[in-house]
Amino acid sequence: MSKLKFLKPKNGKEIPFLILVSFLTTFLVSRTFVYFVPSLFLTIRGVHLHHFAYGIILLSITNYFLLTGERSEKIRLRFSIIYGIALGFAFDEFVMW
Repeated sequence: MSKLKFLKPKNGKEIPFLILVSFLTTFLVSRTFVYFVPSLFLTIRGVHLHHFAYGIILLSITNYFLLTGERSEKIRLRFSIIYGIALGFAFDEFVMW
């Protein structure tokens, strides 16, 4: 069990840890899907939506709620995961920036 010690964040470092883990997971899963299933995408009224758009939308929503809403520790931890996922989607298509 001590070999997995690196998977447990230090006290006070939970939010950066959750952002990093959710970012890396989303980035890797997204790259895997794009590589193996390139024809899987969402089209709305003939417009191809890249997951870059999902990331920007999630970043906007997350930041709005964190800036304007209640910010208890539980909410901050949950939003850190959503923020990491949003970064993963956005940075996966960094070329579009």
